[in-house]
Amino acid sequence: MIRVRNLIVVLCTIISVALTRTNASPQQDSRERRELAMADQAILATIAQSASTNGRRICIDSPVACLGPDKAELGLALIGARSTKDANLALVGLLGYQLDGAVAEDYVCYVLRAGDSTKPDLLRASPEVLAARCKKELQWMIADRTASLGQLDEDSVCAAPIKISKKLKELTNAISIGEKCSAGDF
Repeated sequence: MIRVRNLIVVLCTIISVALTRTNASPQQDSRERRELAMADQAILATIAQSASTNGRRICIDSPVACLGPDKAELGLALIGARSTKDANLALVGLLGYQLDGAVAEDYVCYVLRAGDSTKPDLLRASPEVLAARCKKELQWMIADRTASLGQLDEDSVCAAPIKISKKLKELTNAISIGEKCSAGDF
């Protein structure tokens, strides 16, 4: 029952946002949203796989399973390459995840590059909502995959509201002072 209610809320939100967009055709809007959602899921799946003992073992036991570029880095690149309101919202949404390493560094650079266009979304973001969204998405993702992922601690995948709040402040302050990543690093 809760899943159905949550699904209805998400669908209503997506439809209402889609109806307010006037600068894109419905087909373009739908494609962008699908791509952003797919990128978001790739990032979450990579974090979940890395956080689970079974997920880490897959890459050791079968290196071909983890061949190629990192899904999280590719997902972030897809989101960060866009300069749209929806992409900015997707960037802000990633704050709910425990990003680390190269993904965390690139994340900051994408947000700083978006700069003032993403600052209002950062200021409006609710750390509690972002953390809850991560947990809900993670539960949905692992619902039928518990045997594959094994024991998985939500806190190793989803950021705590206090950590999100701190990161929001850091990012908005960095944007305010015009901080950028060096061209050689990004």
